[in-house]
Amino acid sequence: MDYTRRIYTLSGKPEEVIAVAFAKCSRDPRPFDVIVDELDADKSRQFHERWVVGYGHGSVAEHAVAHIAIENVSILATKVIEDTRLASYTEKSTRYQIMEAGKCFCPEALGNDKTFFNSAVEHLFWAYELATKKVSELMRRKFPRKEGESEFNYENKIKSKTCDVTRYLLPAGTMTQLGVTMNARSLEHCISKLLSHPLAEMQEIGKEMKEVALQELPTLVKYAAENPFVQSYPGSLDDIVAKIPQVKSAKDVELVRWTPDAVHRVVSALLFRNSSQSYSTVADYVEGLKWEERRDIIDRVMQQRGKHDAAPREFEEALFTFDVLVDYGAYRDIQRHRIMSQTPQALTIEHGYEMPEEIKEAGLESDYQYAMAYAANIFRIISDEHPVEAQYIVPLGYKMRLLMTMNLREVFHFTELRSGKNGHISYRKVAQRMADEVIARYPEVGKHLRIDRS
Repeated sequence: MDYTRRIYTLSGKPEEVIAVAFAKCSRDPRPFDVIVDELDADKSRQFHERWVVGYGHGSVAEHAVAHIAIENVSILATKVIEDTRLASYTEKSTRYQIMEAGKCFCPEALGNDKTFFNSAVEHLFWAYELATKKVSELMRRKFPRKEGESEFNYENKIKSKTCDVTRYLLPAGTMTQLGVTMNARSLEHCISKLLSHPLAEMQEIGKEMKEVALQELPTLVKYAAENPFVQSYPGSLDDIVAKIPQVKSAKDVELVRWTPDAVHRVVSALLFRNSSQSYSTVADYVEGLKWEERRDIIDRVMQQRGKHDAAPREFEEALFTFDVLVDYGAYRDIQRHRIMSQTPQALTIEHGYEMPEEIKEAGLESDYQYAMAYAANIFRIISDEHPVEAQYIVPLGYKMRLLMTMNLREVFHFTELRSGKNGHISYRKVAQRMADEVIARYPEVGKHLRIDRS
């Protein structure tokens, strides 16, 4: 027999056919390319109807992948789509592109309130265009072109520095686009979630995504539908939520829950990996170690970590939960970290907004404040009858609250990446303060965080 190693792609076949070829591996000893050659679309659909749909073997659907282009949807909608964890997304950047004036999604449900909504859109984009011009001039003064720097690179630098500031004025309804790569199992979940959303735009996107996906995955997504549980459970708690006291938090980033024995868990896991003993035996041994000895074990491991190395997987044994208040623009970047669990609240105006220093430097403070206040007034008018739809008019500079629960390994990844000096100032502050919270609780671990504070 030939035992030569083979590594190759299965290309040129429909996604559902490829999924069946991989699925058959568990019971068919033949090579993949032999299996796939005997399959056709009809046989694959029969297989999926029986095993994926009939018997619930959803993991098979993970081998079928769809690439979906989504254009002219609101920024608000992208956050709902991108909430699906197991997928890849690339979204139009508010940092590298100047958004088209007035291009904003207006919900049909607003009815007569559309007039108010559109007036706020007009004011925000007027301020956005003015700020783009004035802030760009400011950036050219602050950052003159260096000798030898190409005009192309310089113009891109000025644009990104300008857009970092002006994006605060964009309403959440601003139209954008994104590319999505998702396996069929996740896609079915995503479509169901969209169809179950209270906003009509999300429902329409879910319907259209399903229609497009059916062209390539006719069996694996055809049963995606609205989920009554997802639709009903949030609102079922409204009466209890109304009883919660209204208290203003003193901190924008607060560590609210953490694993009390985090260091013990991490050290135990590190020693367990190279041991042949049970976890209980290893953990009992660690229990008997002094604080300094546990610290030295962590030091010995972390001192070997290279510049681009992630923290060891054993760090996943400890969990941390942060309550974060941050502007919606920064949340759009934070949401990309889907290894953690995020629980965002609805977009509102009640927490106030951020104002970049460059707005003041460019002489735009009063214009900025007027535009933000005007949008807030329109939000109040609209939200009386349309509280969910009112989110579309909230500018990205307004702050929102979210809960972020992550393991210690993700704490290292998030804080080290997002504190980098090339990042946006808003999420840099969040990353730095999260690191401070961990360092305060566990200095023996926190001292190994590579936080950029420049």
